[in-house]
Parts: sequence; structure tokens; C-alpha cells
Amino acid sequence: MSASKKGYRIFWVDGDKRRSLSLGKISKRSAERFLTYFERLLEARRLGLTLDPETQRWLDSLDADLLNRLASCGLAEAKQRASLKQYLEDWLKIHEHYPTGTRDAWSRSIADLLAFFGAEKRIADITPAEAEHYRQWLRDVRRLSDSTIAKRLGHVKRFFTHAVRLKLIAENPFRWVTHRISETKRKWRYVSAEEIDRVLAVCPNAYWRLLVVLCRYAGLRCPSEHFALRWSHIHFDEGYFVIEAPKTGVRRCPLFAPVRKALQEVWDQVTADGELPGDSYIFPESWRKRAMTPRGFRNANLRVPFTKILKRAGIEPWPDIFHALRKSCETDLVHQFPLPHVAKWLGNSSIIAYRHYIDVTENSLRDAAERAWATPTSGLDAHEAWK
Repeated sequence: MSASKKGYRIFWVDGDKRRSLSLGKISKRSAERFLTYFERLLEARRLGLTLDPETQRWLDSLDADLLNRLASCGLAEAKQRASLKQYLEDWLKIHEHYPTGTRDAWSRSIADLLAFFGAEKRIADITPAEAEHYRQWLRDVRRLSDSTIAKRLGHVKRFFTHAVRLKLIAENPFRWVTHRISETKRKWRYVSAEEIDRVLAVCPNAYWRLLVVLCRYAGLRCPSEHFALRWSHIHFDEGYFVIEAPKTGVRRCPLFAPVRKALQEVWDQVTADGELPGDSYIFPESWRKRAMTPRGFRNANLRVPFTKILKRAGIEPWPDIFHALRKSCETDLVHQFPLPHVAKWLGNSSIIAYRHYIDVTENSLRDAAERAWATPTSGLDAHEAWK
């Protein structure tokens, strides 16, 4: 490195060529610090090594002009100038083969990122402190629930981990940003089998009875998994049916007695004229067309008529009207079968089921009180029983 009236200049040998880089008029201390990092760049290039995090952060902090000059020397990549919006758009294109529901969830996380940081923010400029402020913004400004915040942060960590792999940034600023999920609040109500019997008694037709039964006794997601069901998916003899879930893929679920009965009722109506339905969809095409959009089943208009059915049965509509049926189904099943099996049948994980689905029912409390540590006391008074 040499100094002149025009400032400092760095010299190095690149193969058979002698090259130089002007730093302009800066302090000697700054020039020496730049030279330290510059020598690390040369060493990493010569040995084919990955830059250490400190050197990568220094490289990310350089202005566009100096970075481009380093890039022209083969010591950096101009792509590190990518804006947040540009990077996230490219990320979505790479992952466009994922299910629509998953991409929709990512899009919501991306919208929040752009709203907080701005579209032109460079991904290399986002610091861990700003990442923590983003979490607080989701909580205090957006007022999202704990589980939604944790999910958004999980998406963002994935976005930036990919940037680390591409060497666009040295480290993930969201790596240590976490949000504690408190115990699930009682936002849903357990729906008993007795209540469902009252609902089925006032359903207007067999299709409505089947829809309710599939929610409550098979835990199907409504309406996407209902409207994807075909008659070829139903295996009456083998005792199971296949579910093609847009969210989680294909799974199998047992043909529980209420499900078999409701399916048989619809089957008898469809085949009443002697013609078999073949591979057609189980639910009416008019229902499916009304709900079908380019981004999946939306606006199926089932909530309003189902609310009227509940009121006709003398039942006050509960919050999260269809999802509560799915949760009630899983709560019942785990009392009879191993949780890993139930989670497979319903298309979620054991952890998610335990945290968000399974709840304590009055029947389970009463049953535990009667059976746990039960002591036979026949013929003895209470005082003698404890001796």
C-alpha cells in the first residue's frame, strides 16, 4: 500500500498481472483497516475458502461503487446489492412449486417484512437489533397472536437462511429472534357427540350431514379436503378412505362408523337410478364451483347456512365454527388411540396436535376421577378404608 497526494492505493499481484485499487483520501488508520480485510479477501479467493462472518459483514457494509470495483477484480459479487423486495420475489419464484396455501402464508409474511423494512432495504443492511424490533412490531403494532408471530418469524428465518446459503449475507439476523408461545387460550369449544346428533337431525340433506360428520368424526379441513374427495377414494371393504389434502398431501383415515354411515347414505342416493358414480367427486359440483378460485377453495358460503342449522337445533354457534369440530375429533381420538396414529390420520404433527388441538373434556375428568387410584371400600367406612 502506498500513499500520495491523491490518497492511499493498494497494490497486489493477480496471476501475472500487477493490479491496484485506489481508496482516495482517507485516514491512515482507515486505510490500514481496509488493507486487513482486503488481504483476507485475497487469501479466501486464493485458497477457495468461505469468508469469515466479520469479513463478510465488512464487505456487506461497503458502498455500491467500491463493491463494484472489488467485483470487477473478482473479489466480491455485485449481487450482494439485492434489495429486500427483489430478493423475496426471487425466493418466491424458486419455491413456486409449493402448495398454494403455503405460498399464501409466505406472502403474508413477506408483506409484513416489506411494510416494516421498506422495499428498497438491502438484505445485508438488516441487523439483529432491527430483527428484534420487527418481532416487537408484529406484537405491538400488528397485534398478531403469539402463534402467528412465531409462524411469521419461522418463515423469515427460512428466507434469510437461504440468503446465507447463497452468500448474500454473512449470517442470519433473525437467527436468535424467538417469540414464546404461551399456553393455548380457550378460544374454541369442545363439541360433544350429543350436540352433533342434534345437528344431524335438522340438516337439510344428506350432503350437509356428510359434511358435518367428516368434520367432527374424521377431522377433515373444511372445505378444501371435503371438496377434493372422490368416490374412488373410499375403500368400504378395506375400512379406510384417502384424503388428498392441498395443505399436507395424501393421507389415509379409518372409516369410522359415523363416517361410513353418512357416506353410505349419499352413495344410496347417487346410485338410486342404478348408475354408478365412477371417479366423480362426492360433493355436488355446484358446491365446488362456487368455492373454487385460482388460489384454491375460498368463500364456500358454508358458515352462514351452518350457523342457521345450529340455531335450528337450538345450539348457540361456537367460535371457529368448523375448526372446532376438527379439534373435537382429535381430542376424542387421542383418548382411544396413540397420538402419532391420530396425527397421521388427521394430517398434522404430534406437537401441533398436543399444543393446539387436544383439550381436556368433562368426560375425561370424570373418568379419571373414578378410575385413577381407585380403592375398593365396600363393607368399610371411610376411616377404615384409609388404614
